[in-house]
Amino acid sequence: MSEICVERIHEDMISDLPNDLLIHILSLLPPQDALNTMVLSKRWRFLWTTVPKLVIDFNFDYTTSLIYKCKTLVHLTLSNNVLVDVPSRACLPSLKSLNLNCVAYKDQESPVKLLSSCPNLRDLSVTRKSGYDYVTRSLVIDSPALRYLKIYDPTGDYRSIQNTPRLGVALLYIVTNTRAGFHPNDTFLKSFSSVRFLDLILNQVACISDINFNRLTQLKLSLFHSQSWLEPLMIFLHNSPVLKVLMINTCLSDDSLWRSWRKPISVPVCLLSHLEIFEWKSYVGIGAEKQFLEYILANSKCLKTVGISSRYMSDDVESMYRVSASSQLLFSTQWRWRSMEN
Repeated sequence: MSEICVERIHEDMISDLPNDLLIHILSLLPPQDALNTMVLSKRWRFLWTTVPKLVIDFNFDYTTSLIYKCKTLVHLTLSNNVLVDVPSRACLPSLKSLNLNCVAYKDQESPVKLLSSCPNLRDLSVTRKSGYDYVTRSLVIDSPALRYLKIYDPTGDYRSIQNTPRLGVALLYIVTNTRAGFHPNDTFLKSFSSVRFLDLILNQVACISDINFNRLTQLKLSLFHSQSWLEPLMIFLHNSPVLKVLMINTCLSDDSLWRSWRKPISVPVCLLSHLEIFEWKSYVGIGAEKQFLEYILANSKCLKTVGISSRYMSDDVESMYRVSASSQLLFSTQWRWRSMEN
């Protein structure tokens, strides 16, 4: 009997602590454990909604709409097929970071309601994988405060991103698949025309060649199975007048490497007056690739650093003419492929 009394006293001692202290305790717990405290008593039922960070995956047992009414929540991660069922009165006024990793939406309106409930959202990451039977393929983003956007979605509809005037960093994995009807159009891509940092993984570079990126200073471009990519890339460079950093990763088919390249009549402004860092990963050094590298080195007057990563190291690169005599040439053992997420 005395043991029971002791347990009750301890329970009362914790429950009687002020909210600020209890919230601090919850913030020190793993997010999943903090959520589980809601079943302890009435006092604890809503207390977890005041923690600043939640990570919810498929093991989460409480599919409660209260998640979408946490007024103090700052960071939220939903993953592993969690069902996103957003109530009509959802309100996440403090949420700044949202990560949607392979989630399932109840209907087409769920992602719309979720994002509209986050007026101060700054960072958004969306990951979906091919092979999933998603109810919602269309991605609708209307987030005026958004500054960082990461999309990894080889299966989605790229037509519904709008109203992102403060967007500065965008990381996009875009697959053009005409058979399945997925093709990024101008409306989608122009949503990123004001970004300063752009990280693109593409199988077609032509889809971005006609858009002006007047504020873009850093471009990281990864190409795979892309044909005739140099001409569209040169147009892209012409449309990016203040570009300072250009990073290229080429994973191309063998036949595309041997093609010749016709140099443009005029040199892009960014090469003449802004480009300082040029990096190339998976450089092979034959045909059009070699010609393009020679062109970059011969016309980039402000170039400071050149990084080349290749399985076929050759003295040809060192012997190429560089208009910027002070530029430093580094090979794969001397530099690290940089990330825009750092």
